[in-house]
Amino acid sequence: MNLFKKLFCKKNNMSCSIGIIGMSNSLKNEQTNLNDDKFLDYAATQIKENYRPFTEIKDYIIKKYGAVPYALSEKQLQLLKANVILNHFREVLDLPIPLRKNPTKKQLIKYVKNDTTFEQAKNYPAEKLGLIMKAYKLPADDDKEIIVKLEITTNYICIDNASRELADELFLFQGVTKEDIDNKTPRFIAYAYTLRDIGKI
Repeated sequence: MNLFKKLFCKKNNMSCSIGIIGMSNSLKNEQTNLNDDKFLDYAATQIKENYRPFTEIKDYIIKKYGAVPYALSEKQLQLLKANVILNHFREVLDLPIPLRKNPTKKQLIKYVKNDTTFEQAKNYPAEKLGLIMKAYKLPADDDKEIIVKLEITTNYICIDNASRELADELFLFQGVTKEDIDNKTPRFIAYAYTLRDIGKI
């Protein structure tokens, strides 16, 4: 099977995105795979169904942190939209020809130079995909603004100036369904490993 884990995309340590990615077993040895399977089997006996709709995150951060609505600039909206499209709607983009295995440095440079997917995503009309983008500002002890950006239709969340603890908290808040647990879905696997990382399983 594939091992899935939580993904944090950081830019100059200023933002944190929550998502799920896959890692091929070809990168792991058989003993590690066996340990992973044993851990997930154990986790499935410890984790109970506790799923909450994604839209409840807004109410949670308002109640717990005193978050207030935040108006994103046009540039911030474009970046949020681009990240959502790159993660969930790549089929609407004109994708470059995939790199062949073990590309040379020259081939990598050429690929990056010719890759226009990010610009395409920035310029793609959000209304065509029915995207609903919202943002909330959390009080902070320093000058950095903690901004929670949400795209409701895809359950995408990005947090500017987030700590690892806050990102973990909001990821865990949504919980998992019985189906996630029974089928060991990517969400369950990410959830289980996050609980292990913070010492709760």
